Amino acid sequence: MHCQNVLNQMKDDYKSSTIYQTRITLYCMFSDAVENDVINKNPVTKGIKHNIGKEPKKVMSM
Repeated sequence: MHCQNVLNQMKDDYKSSTIYQTRITLYCMFSDAVENDVINKNPVTKGIKHNIGKEPKKVMSM
């Protein structure tokens, strides 16, 4: 729940691609913690939504 709250707080200031990269970083960090027996379960599951935030700017090609 806390991880989703962090991403939700980012939605007004960051683009969706940045939020997606943050989710990936959190997932990897917690996966390593599980592998090293620091925590029992990775809190960043597939249920954590990342497709929120500002739309990326369109680049005009010539």
